Amino acid sequence: MFVLAACAFIVAAVLGSAWVTGQFTTPAVDRTEGYVSELAAVDQPWTRLFRVSDVLSGLACLAGVALVPSVAREWSGWLALAAFGLLTATAGLFPLDCAALSDPLCGQRETSLAHVVHALARVLGTGAVLAAMVLLSARWRARASWLLTWLTLAATLLTAAAQVAGHGVGLAHRAQLTMIAVWLVYVAMRLLVAEDPDEAGPRIAPGRLGGVGGARVRTDDAPPSPPDTGTRTSSCRGPGRRC
Repeated sequence: MFVLAACAFIVAAVLGSAWVTGQFTTPAVDRTEGYVSELAAVDQPWTRLFRVSDVLSGLACLAGVALVPSVAREWSGWLALAAFGLLTATAGLFPLDCAALSDPLCGQRETSLAHVVHALARVLGTGAVLAAMVLLSARWRARASWLLTWLTLAATLLTAAAQVAGHGVGLAHRAQLTMIAVWLVYVAMRLLVAEDPDEAGPRIAPGRLGGVGGARVRTDDAPPSPPDTGTRTSSCRGPGRRC
């Protein structure tokens, strides 16, 4: 189950990163100022390809969460990640009407319900994946997980600041999506090396304490005890002592 879940998360990361090469096929979308979601806008030539990629990426993420064995105190993080997958698929089903930032005329048109649903799904999806990162990182207590979480949060704040400033939204948004994809791959790698649902990492061989720093030593590696000859060394030698 761990392997299947890991494969699902890797597929989700790859499909969610279709924009990396696909952005060069859609020159109308500004790579510096435009959202990545604009590649899947209805008026763009490769809209079906990017929409299918988003839907499949979201479904793969949902499948990965469903395949992860139940672990105590991690359910909230996995639930948030499942919400991210569902919202990603929803955004693919309801595309933008046009390139919101790259096309100056887009803002002058009347927006459809699908356009509004897409924008809302993207915002909620970002919040869901950030919540999943924080909740799972708090449970795992891994430096790599926290590092990716803080980098993703920083990229998200930069995206919001760039939108307010009106410059550099595309670069910040691409950095954010890159960090999310890297985090999904990290989750997959963590599942692949996990031997126990409650902890990932190498298991210590069972045995008795006695190694350096309290490390466990296998009993079959311990030096043999001297044979019992049946005699005891008396420590009560000398006159007037009782044994």
